[in-house]
Amino acid sequence: MKILIYGYGRMGRTFHKILNDNYIKIYSRGEESEVSERDFDKFDVTILCVPESAYSEVLEKLPKGILVVDISSTKKSTLPLLRKSGHKYLSIHPLFGENIYPYFSDVVYIESNSEKAREFLKILENAGMRIVSGEEHEKEMAKIQGVTHFTLLALYEYLKNTRYRTALVNALIPLCLRLKSQNPEIMLKIQELAEEERERFLEFLEEFNKNFIKNFKSYFGVKEDYSFILNVSKIYERPKTLNEYRNYLEVIDSLILDLLKLRESASRDIASLKKEKSLPIEIKEVEEKKLNRLLKKTRNPVIVKEIFTRIFQLSKEVQYETLGIKDIIAILGPEGSYSEETALRLVGNRIFLKYCNSIEDVFIAVERGSAAYGVVPIENSLTGSVAEAVEALLKYNVFAIGEIELQISHCLVAKTQLELKKVRYVYSHPQAVMQCMNFLRKYLPNAEIIYSSSTSEALKMLDDNSAAISSENAARLSGCVVLKRDIQDNKENKTRFYVITKDKRIDNPEVTSLFFSVEDRPGALKEVLDVFYKKRINLRKLESRPDKRNPGKYVFFTEAEADLDEETINMIREKTEFVKITGKLRKMDFLEL
Repeated sequence: MKILIYGYGRMGRTFHKILNDNYIKIYSRGEESEVSERDFDKFDVTILCVPESAYSEVLEKLPKGILVVDISSTKKSTLPLLRKSGHKYLSIHPLFGENIYPYFSDVVYIESNSEKAREFLKILENAGMRIVSGEEHEKEMAKIQGVTHFTLLALYEYLKNTRYRTALVNALIPLCLRLKSQNPEIMLKIQELAEEERERFLEFLEEFNKNFIKNFKSYFGVKEDYSFILNVSKIYERPKTLNEYRNYLEVIDSLILDLLKLRESASRDIASLKKEKSLPIEIKEVEEKKLNRLLKKTRNPVIVKEIFTRIFQLSKEVQYETLGIKDIIAILGPEGSYSEETALRLVGNRIFLKYCNSIEDVFIAVERGSAAYGVVPIENSLTGSVAEAVEALLKYNVFAIGEIELQISHCLVAKTQLELKKVRYVYSHPQAVMQCMNFLRKYLPNAEIIYSSSTSEALKMLDDNSAAISSENAARLSGCVVLKRDIQDNKENKTRFYVITKDKRIDNPEVTSLFFSVEDRPGALKEVLDVFYKKRINLRKLESRPDKRNPGKYVFFTEAEADLDEETINMIREKTEFVKITGKLRKMDFLEL
């Protein structure tokens, strides 16, 4: 969705920070403007970040097809203008400001006349906000804004000259001062709308005071500890001496520890929710997005990245500990991939899964111990060995202990129902593309093929003129439309996966996988094969691959249908320059974690 911010004052800057991961541009009469008025029709949404007095002028300039988002504090004058304008509109009340975190904040939905509004509200939800109904909005705002502002300003005026301050007073003072920094014209409009509510509040106070002592004990009994808020207020009183600065930093450090405790408690609750919904504890892609948002807010990205990487790791460890999980399984993600489908057959629940961005990352996770197991595609029945997996098997210190086959059914998928002749681009993993070449040549001969890191990742690259090759499960998870099913060249298309680990082994393996290299001379390979012949061992796979460690040389990857003993392995070593046993495995239907 292409979003235009019209105006770049406080709320314009706020929405720009919140939505910077989306396609968003700024229009302003100042130097910050990124577009001109002639570009307005290129956008789907315009957020009006201008004074209410400018609405009429701005609405005349905007094209009628664009969704206009009204974020004004009071709706008495803006909503009638929107209704008469002929524009598609959405009226909301964001309950946050320039320096108030939008995450976990409410956005009050007031009114709309457009289906497109749902898509924009979903963007706000994905950015961390909660969309709530705006029934009786003006009345509620008069209470939560008008009366609250009135009370805080009154308290400030009453308490500002006191000599001593308790922790509670210190917590209230910054709230009062923040109000005094706001736009007085907007604050006055809020108070004008809240005049009747202020009178009701004063009547309530008078009655409250009459029965205050009589009902005093009934006001108490809350068990939660809210002292954290009071401690936060201490950082708003600036120190003067070196010793005071040391104590000031002690407060900040203690607050950081308290926040880590809160994060740990939240992580335990999250673990229970994830178990109920069969959701993974860690998805690298989500973690990286969160980290990138944080790094944009600091001038010390290297140090901050290190700090938050450790904090994220601590939270994941708490979740695994809460659920009693010691071993996890790394796979090629994201959710909906064929690797995930295979892993779920083995372990039955996503909470055991660690999603990686590439096949090589799966091997790295297993070698470094951040995952006890990995599931990687090793061979497809149509296209042969998966090169990245075979090369990683040689490169990394891991061991294959099992194999499992998955029937592959590829689908052509799009964001919405789309005619094949209108598909300009097709996204997918190279293996999936190779497995569907006959379909692509016949039905999409003019479409450009663009490769992705996985079939699930391809779905995130879709626009209105493109399609992707993925599983039906991935399409369902992404909310996409299946245009064609079973588009693979061969209906008996299967992919074989290895289960890899670092330290664990299995009893009674049926297959040994290994690499070896031989001298560059006639008959050298035959001498090795004679060893298998004499031992009556069948080789179900034998292929030559370039040795990336030694350019110009080759290694052989083979799978022998036997549990090779030391005698046989030594006989192979005598005939080769190099041998690496990379697995002793058997077919696996279940993996106990």
